[in-house]
Amino acid sequence: MNDVFYVGIDLGTTNTVVAYIDEDDNPQLLEFGEMGEFFLPSVLYVDEDEQTTLVGRIALSKGAADPTRLIRSSKRKMRFRDYSYPDSEQRHSFTMKLRPKDVATKILEEVRRTLIERGLCNEETEIYTVITVPDNWYHPAQEDTEEAGKRAGFIVMDKLSEPIAAAYHYITQRIQNQDRILVCDFGGGTLDITFLKPNEQGNNYIPYGHGGEAELGGDDFDKHIVKEFQRYILEEVGIDLTEQATSGLSPMEYNVVNSKLRDAAEKAKIDLSRFSKPDAENRPTSRTSVTILNLLKVGGKSWTFDYVLTLKRFNECCAKVYEDFQKAFREMFSKNQKTDGSESVSAEEVTMVLLVGGSCHIPKVRMLLKEMFPQANLRIGDLSNAVAYGAAIYAQSCLIPEDEQTEELPIQRTSGANDLGVAVIEMVNGRPQKVFDTIIPKDSLLPIRKRRPYPPFRDYEEKIPVEIYERKAGTEGNSLSNCNYWETIMLCDFIPGLRSETEVEVIFELDINNKLTVTAIYHDKDGVEIPIRKEIDKTAKPMPNLSFAQPMDIFFLLDSSFSMRAPVPNMGISTLSAVRRAFQELVTHIIDTSCQKIGVITFGMEENHQMIQALTNNPDLLMEKVNKIEPKDTATCVGGAIELATQELLKVQDKRRRKAILILTDGLFTDQPKENLTKLTDEAKQLGISVVVITADPNRRLGNNVDLKNLVSLDNERKPMSYYATDLTKLQDLFGDIMDGLSKL
Repeated sequence: MNDVFYVGIDLGTTNTVVAYIDEDDNPQLLEFGEMGEFFLPSVLYVDEDEQTTLVGRIALSKGAADPTRLIRSSKRKMRFRDYSYPDSEQRHSFTMKLRPKDVATKILEEVRRTLIERGLCNEETEIYTVITVPDNWYHPAQEDTEEAGKRAGFIVMDKLSEPIAAAYHYITQRIQNQDRILVCDFGGGTLDITFLKPNEQGNNYIPYGHGGEAELGGDDFDKHIVKEFQRYILEEVGIDLTEQATSGLSPMEYNVVNSKLRDAAEKAKIDLSRFSKPDAENRPTSRTSVTILNLLKVGGKSWTFDYVLTLKRFNECCAKVYEDFQKAFREMFSKNQKTDGSESVSAEEVTMVLLVGGSCHIPKVRMLLKEMFPQANLRIGDLSNAVAYGAAIYAQSCLIPEDEQTEELPIQRTSGANDLGVAVIEMVNGRPQKVFDTIIPKDSLLPIRKRRPYPPFRDYEEKIPVEIYERKAGTEGNSLSNCNYWETIMLCDFIPGLRSETEVEVIFELDINNKLTVTAIYHDKDGVEIPIRKEIDKTAKPMPNLSFAQPMDIFFLLDSSFSMRAPVPNMGISTLSAVRRAFQELVTHIIDTSCQKIGVITFGMEENHQMIQALTNNPDLLMEKVNKIEPKDTATCVGGAIELATQELLKVQDKRRRKAILILTDGLFTDQPKENLTKLTDEAKQLGISVVVITADPNRRLGNNVDLKNLVSLDNERKPMSYYATDLTKLQDLFGDIMDGLSKL
């Protein structure tokens, strides 16, 4: 018995298949149970004591009597990090909380126990394994699978995509490098499609395109046939099994009946897959009899379900599955999938279709593939076991040192079907919006290392949140709705400063096994790169208010003279009402109340300025006060309001908070002498307070011939921050531009 053992595990939705490398370096299948089956049913039964769990064939046997304690198809839920059993959809009656990762762990523990029972290894043996995962899974689901393997006692060297694992098996034994291979892995729960091309040297393959459906497989065929059985029962005996409430059965009776129907549907699907000739659908002999003794009580008597399912009727019932199957291929080839910016994937290039997975036994699946790729050869081999074989072969190759390898691996490793990147903030229509930015594109050859500048979102931040996302396979654009959130990394221990002067870079690195490492560096004032400490919280949620809004205090100085009563053309309201409407947009949608505050001061007659509202981040309070402002003065002296705002802003001692005065007027300042006004704004600017003016004067000149260039601050492009607002319907857009400008100073 060797001290080291190599295993490939196809952790499937319906069944788990395991291959190992024997003493002659050949892959062999592991037998399970007393019957020596080459698969382990991927099901878990929770016993009545809420402590004991059973896996595999014995779990199915126990579940036949009480299906409410049986967990099926848990692999489909692995993509959902917050999901846990019991599941209301499966009508579970147990209370033990289990995550899909926990179910996977228990299935893999049974695999390890069987390896030891069969005498292939012992408790001390180091079992090196490669576990396969669907091609379209994102990294956290792959990590959970790896963790399940480690918890079960395996040394997990890698997670290999299922179609790539199958391709390993076939390429190493049967396929020449001239073929352009489309792998169709259609299993119990997922459809994975991967396109492989030979490289320029012709000595190995490179994955060039991906497609498929995360939830499409044998389970879906079974569900449609169960519906057909339920339809037949309703016609024959009048019992409606679509819902427990309509069936007239107790919850336990209902669950047992539907569990039997599901098992019968799966068996019928397998039976009908024997009829594989081209015209089999129209042959009367292409049929199977489905009998379930004493399925129901009808009129106080036992009723036996007896139904003949033809291949033609099977295909009619499963029309939606076939439609989704074809759609997945169309979408894959219609997407402009590229790897090097120039070469796209074309269906006409395919010279071989490699069939993998139990659902490829279904005759119409093969027929549809032949119709979609008439020029290609269909390679039908060991559909159920190819993935496990390939994983075992790859597991053995992983431990061969590079200097001892006599030939290259048959398939180059790539980053997979999903772009990797981070959430960044961009201005969209004058407002900050969180979007996805790619760092490592899909199908990048491994290993790969990429860097990206990642400044703080705000001035003087002591920690920078880096939210990591993966774009879903087959989607485009930078919307986060097309992405799966992974985790947040907090960058720490750099010298806080102005956002524009803080040079930070994040570094994404994928090793040859597609394992991601994220690091960061900080450039000090001498340009020296200093590593940054990071904190990882895999349980953290994405921050909805993530923005680069700068901590800021703004006083809004509003003209309250009689001229603000003038009607606005085409709006049917006064100038002041239009300002109120735009101000509401400012305080409710443009400013970030988590870090920004606004105060309001009105101005009119000399010495008649008034504090309406001190600095606050309460939008409702601000609108309440602004709505009460009424024009009342015949002059517009703003100097006193500027002086008061300056005094209030200087009370804020936090140097991280920017300070600004925003003056809105219809353009008639009457301060005397005019030099006092310039003096007040100069003093404010020298104290670090930005001054912004919105006026209705197209010449940017105010009463007393005051030139705005002498009053306002300059933006980051050295332009005066004075704005002309003749169209008050667009005033809110102007507010957005101003806030953007103030944030960038």
